[in-house]
Amino acid sequence: MDCYCNLERNRQIYRSLRWTGKKIQEHDRRVAYENRIREQQIREQRAIDAQNYHNACVIGRAQADAELDARDARRAERQRAEDARYNMQRLEAFVWGEPEPKRKRRY
Repeated sequence: MDCYCNLERNRQIYRSLRWTGKKIQEHDRRVAYENRIREQQIREQRAIDAQNYHNACVIGRAQADAELDARDARRAERQRAEDARYNMQRLEAFVWGEPEPKRKRRY
């Protein structure tokens, strides 16, 4: 049989453990909440990063398309200038009665 002082001591230990258990549960809840917040922030940041990557891809494609369009425009302008020169040479050859000039080949 335990004496009263041991019962009182056991009661104090139990209260201490119960208080400690509450503090541990409180800490666990706080840590779980912080982890949920951190995971949500990570998910949001990943979504932002994915959107930024997508935007960069779209911008890159747009720039590449613009460069291709500019190159095609320059090529078309050169072709028009060459056609104009050739037509002028044909006209001069016709006026002077010379044989028709040969067109330069482009590969």
